[in-house]
Amino acid sequence: MTQTTVKTVKNYIGGEWVDSSTSLTEPVYNPATGEVIAEVPLSTKADVDQAVQAANEAFKGWSKTAVPKRARILFKYQQLLV
Repeated sequence: MTQTTVKTVKNYIGGEWVDSSTSLTEPVYNPATGEVIAEVPLSTKADVDQAVQAANEAFKGWSKTAVPKRARILFKYQQLLV
């Protein structure tokens, strides 16, 4: 049996991948195979507070961006997800 290394995903806050303030994680399963494909942090209140603060800062510039440009950005993001 082959043993694979499972990647632990970081939190994405303020445009950067950052470590959680906890080492507690939860597995992410491939629904088709049941295989564990990653581990995600069980983020703390401090992690969430940091993310909310970053989102509030980002909103200042985002809210000044014209609606058509915001729509283009979101549609481009949608294409990247599919």
